[in-house]
Amino acid sequence: MQKVVILYLLQYTTISLVLIYYSIQILFTGSDTLHTRMANRIEELCIRQDVDGIFVSIPSDTVLSAIQQCLDLGIPTISINAGADKSQELNLSHHIGQLEFNAGKGAGKFLIKSGITSGSCANHAEGVAVVEERCAGFAAALEEAGVPYIGQAYVPDDNEPIYIENVENVVNQDGDWSGVGFLAAGGPQHVSAASLQKRYPGVKIGAFDTSSSLYEALDAGTVEFGMDQEPYLQGYMPVVLLTMAATTGQGVSNRVIESGPAFVTESPSKERQECEEVFYKTCDEAEAAVEEVGQQQNNTGLIVGICVLAVVVVAMGGFFVYRLRALNKHVAELKAQGHSVRRVSMSQRALSIVKPVNQVVEADDTAPAQPDA
Repeated sequence: MQKVVILYLLQYTTISLVLIYYSIQILFTGSDTLHTRMANRIEELCIRQDVDGIFVSIPSDTVLSAIQQCLDLGIPTISINAGADKSQELNLSHHIGQLEFNAGKGAGKFLIKSGITSGSCANHAEGVAVVEERCAGFAAALEEAGVPYIGQAYVPDDNEPIYIENVENVVNQDGDWSGVGFLAAGGPQHVSAASLQKRYPGVKIGAFDTSSSLYEALDAGTVEFGMDQEPYLQGYMPVVLLTMAATTGQGVSNRVIESGPAFVTESPSKERQECEEVFYKTCDEAEAAVEEVGQQQNNTGLIVGICVLAVVVVAMGGFFVYRLRALNKHVAELKAQGHSVRRVSMSQRALSIVKPVNQVVEADDTAPAQPDA
């Protein structure tokens, strides 16, 4: 019976077709973002359900004791997306995601290269470690480069006027904000951040995550970049790793598997965006390309195989001829020495290919002399 892998996903994580590929039975929980309820659900899955593995996100310390209970029961546990440091403290086998502080630092370096003279980070989830680490990394990059860090602007993720007002209070500058670098630390800010740039066209904005709104902003030139941490891959890989661990006992040695960040500076094609929106279920263009490449690889393999086979056949033929000539030479030498030799049979000729010729044909002076072959 196929092992059961239990998944707990937050709302930003995508489960993929790999589940169908591995024929895994899924006990799936919904998009529950309240950390206490998340912890209760993890405990329920590990204590009351017959599970062979679980992967979780660690958005706060609230879920740590629940994860520890899974570990105490010997259930393989992988963390994804949030909580890389807590994952290490718990000694989980893997964390799959981007290292948020490093990603924030990379965003800072990107904007510094674009010429900013000061910077601020917008935090839409105060107290959530992931977003706090992003802003901390951004601040560190600016401080190391000697660029003034104005500070964090705590903003709502669903109210554009208040968003802009809160950022204005932190930046506290007149004019078009030329030289100001601004990091939107998550996808919920994409629309409001683009509106901010329209009001202050001198500001240079970078953003975490990708979305259709982010792509529109890239096309309009109101945002410098987005940062893709591959959430689909984050949902895909633990299924494979937990399945392999449960069914074969095999795994990879890398504890942290970084799925990002990748800087996105231009929007992908419309076809690619549609493919992403349906979680890669319908990617005709990509599938056609894969099929074409696969067919080319198959044809190349066939040609190489035929060539190798031809070389082997020629080599074996040459070896057979060499051995038969050695047998005929041996028979001729025996006759030259005055010995009688029985007619060489087909079985002896075949045997001479693998045995020394003097063991295959010996002198037999009681036999009538045979004419030379």
